[in-house]
Amino acid sequence: MTLRLDADEHQALRDQPAAEGASMQDVARRAIREYVARRGHE
Repeated sequence: MTLRLDADEHQALRDQPAAEGASMQDVARRAIREYVARRGHE
């Protein structure tokens, strides 16, 4: 899967995980799981 982000999204996805001690991939995967869970597909 390729995820295309604009410059602001990319910077936010780089900065926030670093502040949390997580990787960009961890944060993206968590967001996807939460998105799917909210829609009752889990």
